[in-house]
Amino acid sequence: MILLAFLFPRRYTRTSDFAFVIGFYALAKALELYDRPIFTALHFASGHTLKHLSAAAAGFCILRMLEKRKPVVAEL
Repeated sequence: MILLAFLFPRRYTRTSDFAFVIGFYALAKALELYDRPIFTALHFASGHTLKHLSAAAAGFCILRMLEKRKPVVAEL
């Protein structure tokens, strides 16, 4: 999928926002992996809870990107 994104020209602006989406998703996976140590350290939220917040942030980034993007004008 990433290879296809590099092979074809962009049709819309704000494609770099996908970096934030991937970052929040990676954070969610790490929080899921360290669920118990996070709860032991914080005592008020587990990694599972924080995973859901991180995944929601990724979803928000996608929504924001779709709201703000514009078509790329082809240069001739």
